[in-house]
Amino acid sequence: MRVTMDKAGRIVIPLKVRQKLHLKPGVSFDIETRSSTIRLELRRPEGRIVYRKGIPTLTFDRPIDFDVVAEIDLARQERSYIVEGVGGYNREFPE
Repeated sequence: MRVTMDKAGRIVIPLKVRQKLHLKPGVSFDIETRSSTIRLELRRPEGRIVYRKGIPTLTFDRPIDFDVVAEIDLARQERSYIVEGVGGYNREFPE
């Protein structure tokens, strides 16, 4: 799919892509550049804990399109790798 940048540096994300990713006005992206490549990564909405009838509940300001439980499990797994000394963290200290 080809798009063209205008004089102000704007690029329009095609309707089919916006629909597929459920993009709405106000959505934020992280941008990364490498040589001649530009990468946009959709920023996920920030969640916050609110208490409903005394029960802590994760809530978001806008609809989410990802599995929260799977994301929590992934974060726990990554954290356990660090604690166990794998995944780039070396628990051995030089003498």
